[in-house]
Amino acid sequence: MNTMYNILLELPFFQGLCHEDITSILEKITLDFKDLGENQVIAQKGSEANQLIFVMEGRIKKDSSTLNGKLIMEEIIRPPYVIEPQALFGWNTTLFSTYSTFSPTKLLVVSKKALRNELFNYEVFKLNFLNYICYQNQKLNQQQWNLEDQTIEERLLSVLWNLSDRNSIQQTIRVKMTILAQFMSSTRLNISRILNEWNDLHLVKLSRQEIIIPNPKKLLMYKEQIKREREK
Repeated sequence: MNTMYNILLELPFFQGLCHEDITSILEKITLDFKDLGENQVIAQKGSEANQLIFVMEGRIKKDSSTLNGKLIMEEIIRPPYVIEPQALFGWNTTLFSTYSTFSPTKLLVVSKKALRNELFNYEVFKLNFLNYICYQNQKLNQQQWNLEDQTIEERLLSVLWNLSDRNSIQQTIRVKMTILAQFMSSTRLNISRILNEWNDLHLVKLSRQEIIIPNPKKLLMYKEQIKREREK
């Protein structure tokens, strides 16, 4: 029981629950643990979100794209991680991205019924869930209103960071330079110049119609650096 208690406390939404609550949860609901090998699909884009999926161990791959499919982002995600809990409720309850295993992976799956009928009865769990959803909404609002007075380089950094998952440890973006320039309301020459400068700084690796970001957090640090320099 102590081992299970420690495992659950490492996962999003369970943090802060007392030992008695964890024991009560284990008595009331079935926790479905799954072990998957490499390159196995976990959940498909457009499928109904009818369960809460926690990634406990291993690395997973997240594939996302714009609606027209002209910009595709592939991310490697580290655990602990929960797959699109915001899709469980609301006007659109389908997944936005496709998720598959990048390495052998251990999952914990909880049904939507168990979430609604049992887990939400625990105040700490419910508050953790609501805080996550509120954070996603607040982040979106900030992104929409935080591009003022930024250079094109800062805007590109902001867009790439905002599109990325916070648990992402590597990203691959597949897009034509002309499409990315249109996306940024800039010119192909400007975007190409910026990306080549980043390549020289080892922030990205460039190949034909592909931008590899080995460490997304380095881009964020670089964004903060040029912001400080501009404000001097």
